[in-house]
Amino acid sequence: MTSDVNVVISHSEYTVLVVDDVVSNVLLLKVLLTNEKFKVITAGNGKEALSQAVNARPDLILLDVMMPEMNGFEVAERLKADPETQHIPIIFLTALNTTADIVKGFKVGANDFISKPFNKEELVIRVTHQISLVAAKRIIMEQTEELRKIIMGRDKLYSVIAHDLRSPMGSIKMVLNMLILSLPSEQIGKEMFDMLSMANQSTEDVFSLLDNLLKWMHRYVSPVFLALLVASFILWYIAKLSYTYTTEQVVRVSVDGEPFEVTCVVEGVGTNLFGYRVYMNKTLRIPLSALKYKRSREEGHEGRIIIDPQSLQNAISVKFSDIKITSIDAVPEIDFPDGKE
Repeated sequence: MTSDVNVVISHSEYTVLVVDDVVSNVLLLKVLLTNEKFKVITAGNGKEALSQAVNARPDLILLDVMMPEMNGFEVAERLKADPETQHIPIIFLTALNTTADIVKGFKVGANDFISKPFNKEELVIRVTHQISLVAAKRIIMEQTEELRKIIMGRDKLYSVIAHDLRSPMGSIKMVLNMLILSLPSEQIGKEMFDMLSMANQSTEDVFSLLDNLLKWMHRYVSPVFLALLVASFILWYIAKLSYTYTTEQVVRVSVDGEPFEVTCVVEGVGTNLFGYRVYMNKTLRIPLSALKYKRSREEGHEGRIIIDPQSLQNAISVKFSDIKITSIDAVPEIDFPDGKE
């Protein structure tokens, strides 16, 4: 059992479709996810994946990008174009981690990326996160259906009170009023007149009771349904905030006084990203000693150095505790900082 976004889920109730043309990768993923109690089905190519998605209706798809005949991007486009499968979340499994590839993946409908070779703990966390969002959506749909039934029952009760009870009572009330006006006590006798008057008053009382009941239901019952709607919206909003957002951002860096800019793919969860621009509009000061680098061997570039992109990515990531730098674009050469010879 796992809890995420305040939703308790049972992994055994959810099916994950693993798509990869490499049999060893499929077997490894199946073992890892089965150990976490997920139901796992597999496909060895894009065509099988499309068929499995329609027939088995999985709750999540782990989709390899680099496959023959039909790559993962093409499979995702077809899944999102089909009304029967467009709601299924997709996590891409790929060794491609350039900015262009990541952006393309999200454009064709990816919900998340996992880089190869993948880390077991990261894989489980990302899969569980997406399944939790599916579970939250199910709860919202179930609550909405229950609410619809309750409202239909309430409306039916309104109809019974407003029409099936009030209308006959209105007719009886009108007839009694007519009898009292047309038959004075002198004509029918005081005892009969008193009986008509008592019946008329009783009808007035019942009619008034029905009106008060309708007013009470509008005043006190409706807010209950409104509260259910608000609760459903809050649950949806929490789930929405828990989606992983990915965007590009130009980061200003200064390495021992040598400034330059680099484009990063930034990933965060919900409101974490709302503040990332504030931090990234500042220049990040990173010491050369924290980076891996080598001298440029290109003619005319003597005195310049080439910084290792991965070490720069790691150094930038350290600056942000709740935002992940998933990749960085090409790093420009810089002059070797003064005093470092």
